[in-house]
Amino acid sequence: MFRENPNKKLSLAERGAIVALTNSGLGVREIARQLGISPATVGRWQFRFLETGDILRREGSGRPRVTTPLQDLRLLRVVLNKPITTSKEIADTADVDVSRQTIVRRLKAVNRIPRRAVRKFFLSPQHIEVRFEFAALHAYRDAQWWRSL
Repeated sequence: MFRENPNKKLSLAERGAIVALTNSGLGVREIARQLGISPATVGRWQFRFLETGDILRREGSGRPRVTTPLQDLRLLRVVLNKPITTSKEIADTADVDVSRQTIVRRLKAVNRIPRRAVRKFFLSPQHIEVRFEFAALHAYRDAQWWRSL
């Protein structure tokens, strides 16, 4: 059971597997090899289980969030009201002073991503006329002719 991303935190199932394999009598290196993690990580979770009796992550571990739940909600509302919006516009409208990447992360957490409108060049009257002439000239052509080009 090798891990897809070794940099991710251990899942609850992986931490439970460490405890179960430890209880079955396997050594640290064997457990690490079977789970595809480092022996130091196995030892850390074995020690934590002996110390606390559980395999839950400690409260507050990891970097604190930059945004509050209210700010997250404001970011989401902006995107729901106008789906095609850049991160900069979202931050300005929601009145939240965070990075573009933070906005992207908050929106991905609720299965939304900020979108930017595609730049589209409008056709000039001359282009419209040329395209119409081309279409009129080749309107009778069948699919086989188009494939042969």
